[in-house]
Amino acid sequence: MRFGHSPNDLTHIAPYGRNISYTGTLGEIMLKPFLANKVMKKESLPQLWEITLQFLYDKQYIESLVAFLRGRQIQSILDCACGTGFPAIELKKAGFDLYCTDGSEAMIRQFRHNLEKEKLDIPNQVSDWPNLGKLDRKFDAVLCRGNSFIYVDSWDEGIKLNPQNFLSRGRAALQGMYSVLNEGGLLYIDIPSKKEYESGPVLDENLGKRLVNGQMTKLAWHVTHDWDKRVRVVHSERLVDNEKFEHDYCSFLLKHEELQLLLKQVGFDKVSPLILEGENGYDIYVAERLGSSITSPNSVYEVQEKVRK
Repeated sequence: MRFGHSPNDLTHIAPYGRNISYTGTLGEIMLKPFLANKVMKKESLPQLWEITLQFLYDKQYIESLVAFLRGRQIQSILDCACGTGFPAIELKKAGFDLYCTDGSEAMIRQFRHNLEKEKLDIPNQVSDWPNLGKLDRKFDAVLCRGNSFIYVDSWDEGIKLNPQNFLSRGRAALQGMYSVLNEGGLLYIDIPSKKEYESGPVLDENLGKRLVNGQMTKLAWHVTHDWDKRVRVVHSERLVDNEKFEHDYCSFLLKHEELQLLLKQVGFDKVSPLILEGENGYDIYVAERLGSSITSPNSVYEVQEKVRK
């Protein structure tokens, strides 16, 4: 699943008084969802994601992704953050061997519903990233896209965000992805673009309007970066025929250097940036598995120290 859009649409503005409430010490923050209005209409995460996808991607992205995967001679793919089925369903139609997992039961239920509508069969199950090794099979490629990785230990109400905890959990997640790759396989992973980070700390993004399910729909995001607390908060507002729906979610502010170091430490031999036409919101990295794991017990602390320097 993905949250974000084209950095070209981001506008740097001054804060205008949104109420983001934190409690706890600087090192360990409890982030509480905030309400923009007295009444906030909410929808399920799968509903929100299904609608949001229609604003984010077109055929160009799928064509670019398929060309990249075929160019790397990929046949079997694990989409470990499959959401409701994008782009897994399109990749299945293109002839790839797919297996899908997601940590959300609600997402998997909607994914299965979408498979029935498309009359497709893709093996799938609910699974978190550290437990991917229990799948008992290997793949040529693992996809962790749609800005999913930064939501390790976040998103839900009452989640405690802490740099050391996130790096530890993130490292375990990457180890799970590494464990199911064939030798010579690759991990496709993305996070918010450097341009977004440079444009913060407060950004408004208007994704425009379009007809969705017969209703005129407008979508906009308000994004805040708190680098002291390492928290990224997104407030989503969707206007459907003048009726407003809102959703709030938070994630860890992961530095690009931290991600690259973590990838190297779990065993990936080569980490390279990738640019795909149609992916405008996030920076992609391709991590290749060529040899054995080189993890060490102190790697989480090493990441923090190396990035700090």
